Amino acid sequence: MRKSSEVEKLIPLIDPVRHYLTLIKGSGAILVICLATTISMIGHGIIAPVLPLFAKEFGVRTAAIGFVVATFGLSRLFMNLPSGMIAERYGVKLLMGIGLMLGALGLFFTGAANSILEMAAWRFVSGAGSAMFFTGAVSFIALISTPQNRGRLMSLQIGSLLLGTDIGPIIGGIIADHFGFRWPFYMAGIISASAAVGLLIKLREVPVRDEPSRYQQSQNTGQGKKKRDMRTIRDLLANPTFLILCIFTLLVFFTRSGSRQTLMPLLAVDKVGMSATQLGFLFFLMTTMNLILAILAGALTDRFGRKAVILAGAFLTMMGLSFFAWTTTMPAFFGAAFLLGLGTGVIGPTPAAYAGDMAPPGKTGTTMGLYRTFGDLGLIIGPLLLGWISDAFDRRFGNALGESVAMEFNAILLLAVALLLSWIGIETAGRHRGPRSSPR
Repeated sequence: MRKSSEVEKLIPLIDPVRHYLTLIKGSGAILVICLATTISMIGHGIIAPVLPLFAKEFGVRTAAIGFVVATFGLSRLFMNLPSGMIAERYGVKLLMGIGLMLGALGLFFTGAANSILEMAAWRFVSGAGSAMFFTGAVSFIALISTPQNRGRLMSLQIGSLLLGTDIGPIIGGIIADHFGFRWPFYMAGIISASAAVGLLIKLREVPVRDEPSRYQQSQNTGQGKKKRDMRTIRDLLANPTFLILCIFTLLVFFTRSGSRQTLMPLLAVDKVGMSATQLGFLFFLMTTMNLILAILAGALTDRFGRKAVILAGAFLTMMGLSFFAWTTTMPAFFGAAFLLGLGTGVIGPTPAAYAGDMAPPGKTGTTMGLYRTFGDLGLIIGPLLLGWISDAFDRRFGNALGESVAMEFNAILLLAVALLLSWIGIETAGRHRGPRSSPR
C-alpha cells in the first residue's frame, strides 16, 4: 500500500508529460511553433557568450557594452503591444514569420558591424523581430489554455526556447575561438532565417476560442477599438497583482540582460580567464538546468500556485547571482551557474502563466503584449544601470569590484520584489486560488 501511495504522489508530475504528448499529437500548430522557437533560439544562443566580448573589441567600457545589449530590449519595448494587437486582428502566422525574418537580418548584420553604433542599430532590428515572434507565441498558448493547465502549456514553449539556448552557446563559443567573433552572428542569422521559412510553410493559423466574438462587431475598427485597448491597459495596470507581477518580470529580464548577458561573461574573463568555448559551456550548464526544470516548474505552478514557485525561484536566483559576484575560481563559477540555472528554471513559465490568468476575454494579445513590454523594459534598464553602477564604483574606489557590486544589487532587488508579490498578490491557480483572482 505504501508503494502504491508513493506512486500516486508522482502522478501529478508525470501527467504533464502525457499532456504535452497528447497536445503535440493533436495540434500541428503547437509542434511547428515549438520547433521554430527551438531553431531560432539556437541562433540567439550562439551569440550569447560572444556578444559582450565582440562589443569590447571596439575599445569601449562596460556601460557602452550594456548599451548594445539594451538596444535589443528597447526595440522589443516598442513592438510588444503593437504585436499583440496585430495578433488579435490578423492572427499569428504572418506576425511570427516576419518576426523571425527580421531577427535573422539583425543577427547577420550585427556580425558585419564596423562600429559600436552600427552593432547597436542591428541589435535593434533583431529585437523588433523577437518581439513579433514571441508575443505571437505566448498569445497563442494563453488563448488555448486555462488557469488549470496554463503553467504546463507555457512550460512547453519555455522548454522549446531553452532547448535552443542550451545548444547554441557551445556552438557559438567554438566558432568564435576558431573563426573569430563575427562568424557566430552569421551562423545565427542563417539558422533563424531557416526557422522563418519552415514556420511560414508549415504553420496553420492559430485556433481562437469563441470568447472574443462579442467584441468583434461594433468596436472592431477605428477609434472604438483603440479606446477599448487603452481601457484594457488601464484596468490591468490598476490591478495590484498584475502590476507587481509585471515589475517582477521586469527584474527577471533585467537579470537576464544585465547580469547574465553583460556582467557574467566579463567577470568570467576578468576573474578566471575563461575562453569563449568555456563560456559556452557555462551558458550550456545554466540553460540545461532551465530545460530540465521547465516541465516540473509548469506542473508545480499549476498545483501549488504561482506565488510559491516565483518566490522559491527568486531565492535560488539571488543565491546564484551572489555566488557569481564574489567567487574567483573556475569550479566556483560553474557552481554559481548551476544555482542560477536552478533558480531561473524554477521560475520558468510561471510569470507568463500568471499574466495569462488575468487576461480579460478577447484581450489576450494586448495583455501578453503589455506583460512582455515590462519584461523588455527590464532588458533595457538592466545592462545600462548595472553597467553604470559597475563603472561608477570602479571610478570612485579605483578597483575592479564594480561588476560584482552591480550583480549583488541585482540579486537583492529581485528577491525584494518577489517577496512583495508573495505578500500582496492574489493567487490565480493551485490550492490557494483567490475567489476573484482575475478580471475575467
